[in-house]
Amino acid sequence: MRPRVIVPLSVIALAVAAHRATDAQRARFVPVTDEVLRERPKDARTGDLNRNLALYQDKVLVATSDAHLVALDARTGRPVWDVIVADSRRGIRYTSGPIAGDGRVFAGLTCGGPNLARCFVSAHDAITGKELWRRESVAGPGDPPAHNATWNGLPYERRIKASLWMTGSYDPDLRRS
Repeated sequence: MRPRVIVPLSVIALAVAAHRATDAQRARFVPVTDEVLRERPKDARTGDLNRNLALYQDKVLVATSDAHLVALDARTGRPVWDVIVADSRRGIRYTSGPIAGDGRVFAGLTCGGPNLARCFVSAHDAITGKELWRRESVAGPGDPPAHNATWNGLPYERRIKASLWMTGSYDPDLRRS
């Protein structure tokens, strides 16, 4: 049996509305095929919350509750790429969707559960899904002293679970997220 992705109904509704808004002449639905549907692993410590999706060029971009970033072809609904960003069994997941700009997809993870997981935001190539960079959400070794000072002396090893559960913003003029 093929693996299946669970795409929350709210995300599908957003995709349909967005697709209709951008392709009003045809008013076609974005199909969700068996290639896109994947069951969440039974041992994953995740829920199905997802606050948004992103549209970029010809893609619908979704961050899933099992820590995947997925790009769907906006016309066919078929997957263009599907990248595992983190191990969802450690309680790491997406609860908000990505943003996109300048050929990149940006998304931040939510960390929960009993594991000592560190959250991060990452940037991926919008065409291939390849990870371009990632940045932890807590200051650590190699960061400026002023950044580490905000932790009031707490050792890096104990700085955990700083979730990025809200969608960020992107400034195309500054090319910063």
